[in-house]
Amino acid sequence: MAIDPHQLTREPTPGPKVTRSGDIVGGRKPQSQVDVANLPRLSPDEIDPYRFPFIFQRHPNKWSFIVTKAHPEGEWLPHLHRFALMPGANRVGEGGDMGLAALWLSSQRFVSIPRMRGPDNDYVREFDIVAGSTGKIRRVFYSAWDHVRINDGNAQRVFDMVGYRNWLRALVADGTIPTPRLHVIQRLCQIKGNRIERLLRLPSDTPANVERVARERATLQLMKASFAKQFGYDPVDIEAGHEALFQDLGGESSDMPPQDGEEPIEPKKGVNKVKS
Repeated sequence: MAIDPHQLTREPTPGPKVTRSGDIVGGRKPQSQVDVANLPRLSPDEIDPYRFPFIFQRHPNKWSFIVTKAHPEGEWLPHLHRFALMPGANRVGEGGDMGLAALWLSSQRFVSIPRMRGPDNDYVREFDIVAGSTGKIRRVFYSAWDHVRINDGNAQRVFDMVGYRNWLRALVADGTIPTPRLHVIQRLCQIKGNRIERLLRLPSDTPANVERVARERATLQLMKASFAKQFGYDPVDIEAGHEALFQDLGGESSDMPPQDGEEPIEPKKGVNKVKS
């Protein structure tokens, strides 16, 4: 059973200030006036990562290749970073002041996604939740795609990945997030190619490794074909001159994350590790 967010306590925008400890300052009903029995209950560990407001950040180099049942040919979607407005961390000042944090994010080429670009003009949802057996009420800040579900009396946070990806597609379609530059996708394809090379240095006579190499090669071809189709590039351009391009960029970027589901692969003895 999913809880309707509108049934939970939510402060009007702008929300209350949050102290470093995660306590709510101002605009909060006294605990005695809140019906604790009607609030979901989560463990403190589940609450802790969501104690502070946040802003989604995009980076021009952060894109993910996703294959789903709805998109078996694969598609490229932007990878957003959740930047928590935690006072005293991430260069955030008291009361969530973003002055220094905004300068640092800009220097790292991160760009904020305005909260008003979310569903119902805000992608942040503020809920009151009971912290485990303590009975204390904590304010959590979820995204519009987070839901609290009750199973056998236990609360669980679930994420609407389908809805979230639809939102990402809309942000790209309306220009809020620009389409990726060709060299960014070339870079990610090169990372996938390096992964295949590492696989080939492992014993290749095992059926599992042969299947894995074939699967990775098929994914790499999907990555290239999907980008060309999705953003109108000539497939030849994705291949053309990328060796010189990577030399100009100084090799692979250390800040690029591995593709979803990838794990580091140890090379055979005597073979130098390839940076990934």
